[in-house]
Amino acid sequence: MCAASTGCATIAVTVKPQRRDLTLLTLLVVGGLFMWSVGAPPGIAGVPGQGAPRRPAPPAGSSGSAPRAGGGSTRATPLPRVAPLKPHQVLVSQYDLSEFPVVRLFASVLHSRGLPLKDRSPEDFALTENGQAVSGLRFANPEVFKLPLAILFIIDVSGSMEGAIEDEKEAVRAFVRQLQPEDKVALIKFSDAVMVMQDFTNEHEVMLDALDHLYAMGQTRLYDAILQGVNLMLEERKFRKAIIVLSDGLDNKSSETPQSLVSMYHNDVLAKNQSFSVFTLGLGGQVDVPGLTAIADATGGKFFLAPDAGELAEIYQTILNQILNEYVIEYDSAEGRPGAIVEGTLAAKTAGATASADFVFRSPGLGSALARLAWPGLVLMTALFVLLVALTIFKLLRAAWVTVMVAPLEGKDFPIRPQTNLIGRAEDCNIRIRHDPAVLPHHAEIRLGRDGFVLTALDQSNLPLVKDVPQRRAVVRDGENFYIGQTRLVFHERKLARGRSEVDIEELIAAEVEDQAAAHPAEALASTPSSAIVVVGAHSGMTFDLVDNLTLGRKGCDVSLSEDKQVSRMHARFHCSANEVTLEDLGSTNGTVVNGRRLEPHRAEEVHPGDIIEIGATHIKLL
Repeated sequence: MCAASTGCATIAVTVKPQRRDLTLLTLLVVGGLFMWSVGAPPGIAGVPGQGAPRRPAPPAGSSGSAPRAGGGSTRATPLPRVAPLKPHQVLVSQYDLSEFPVVRLFASVLHSRGLPLKDRSPEDFALTENGQAVSGLRFANPEVFKLPLAILFIIDVSGSMEGAIEDEKEAVRAFVRQLQPEDKVALIKFSDAVMVMQDFTNEHEVMLDALDHLYAMGQTRLYDAILQGVNLMLEERKFRKAIIVLSDGLDNKSSETPQSLVSMYHNDVLAKNQSFSVFTLGLGGQVDVPGLTAIADATGGKFFLAPDAGELAEIYQTILNQILNEYVIEYDSAEGRPGAIVEGTLAAKTAGATASADFVFRSPGLGSALARLAWPGLVLMTALFVLLVALTIFKLLRAAWVTVMVAPLEGKDFPIRPQTNLIGRAEDCNIRIRHDPAVLPHHAEIRLGRDGFVLTALDQSNLPLVKDVPQRRAVVRDGENFYIGQTRLVFHERKLARGRSEVDIEELIAAEVEDQAAAHPAEALASTPSSAIVVVGAHSGMTFDLVDNLTLGRKGCDVSLSEDKQVSRMHARFHCSANEVTLEDLGSTNGTVVNGRRLEPHRAEEVHPGDIIEIGATHIKLL
């Protein structure tokens, strides 16, 4: 009789009488071997990892890798059930060229069970650069070279995460609480849309507070979220960086693919001599294993598969231990040519075998090399000067503006200035789109060219849509629509008569302001808002006047948003005086957002005409 845990099967065999003894003996031998292999320890026989082996103790501490004090866990780390056994691995997650020709590689050496090996010495490593062996490998001195961490969490909050999201929050909390005060963290959530819940900060409690406001609903925009995370991480410098992505389902909303993300990482991250790892976590059985694995492998990260949410804490701890126990391997590069491509391989000896990983970077100094060739540019500049004068005269004879549509019939106008006009979320953008998380800090630009006003993408992975087609560069005409992220913009142009001998650009801009004031007299005359209109949500079209102590909420408020289930009963309050209008969040569950920025609870902040306020799923424009 077989125990259920052994997975035995009953086999019916028909034999001839004269061979019965030999057949019975054969069955006994085969059955015995089968039973022994099922109960054998992992790696000896049968399917690796089956049975109930004891979890291995962590390796002895390393004198060379110099993990940060207080950073990792010294106890035995429970191992998540992620995959069958793999050979030992070497992962190069990041490199530092700040003191080139000194090159520093951040590398992990992993046991076949995924645990970091912490007892390697410099003699256990070998390195080749452009096919030539490199000598003099050493560990970086942690007292001289020490980088804090920058960790970005990208979390799936689609509807299918409802039963697992609390386990996910607790796993992230445990991870963050082990970080050092100088380490920075950030949080992105995704479902139907992608939203940066918390930009990079070393105030860990602020990030944990944002974590408390995650709720499951909607579909899965996984790969668009990873793209936004990569762009956000590119803005961080002088950190050891890693992105940790969790999803429990197949992507059904993104315009990006694993292939496009891998290509973007090579073209826009490695090509700029930046690097960081992307760790991907799949929860349950309905995940894109090949896609998530490809992204992790291409970035020096690792893919983990968790059958249930209860294993997330173990996986996050495994990732943290790997990051904290990276070796910082230092060597002197022999590449003396500025801007040269350097291809290398780092190998490590592990338990009678050798594992390796490839890396590539461009040697610094290309700008200095190009500067020595700058003198021919003087000739070209002289030739271009005449063309620039002609273009300037032509430019002064035109005026244009762009309307950013915040609702089907509601928009805000931005005049096109004579110089380059940046479009994006950043504060230095001339045309700022603050309410759309799909818009990059610097997404595109508009400038006057030979053929008219030209819209140019600043990120080749996020092209504007012009005439419903993604385009890197397009001439826009009067009345033409185009899309940046999820936002529709309308371009307007007015050509001025050429009959005057002189044209003053300040006069043109003043005329533009007068036109906008005539089109929007309420905004031109009022320095403080006096009314508001709901432009997105179940109450779209509702209007109301702003008075002192006006409350908004789902029940028992001056402005009732009862159809929006994401709105708290007492959500926010307006305070109005003769000189200013302020808005206060009343400690709501999902928070109050003004122009893409979350308000601190119970702290009133000034608002202005044209501001977009997000309360739950309701968007309100101030007039």
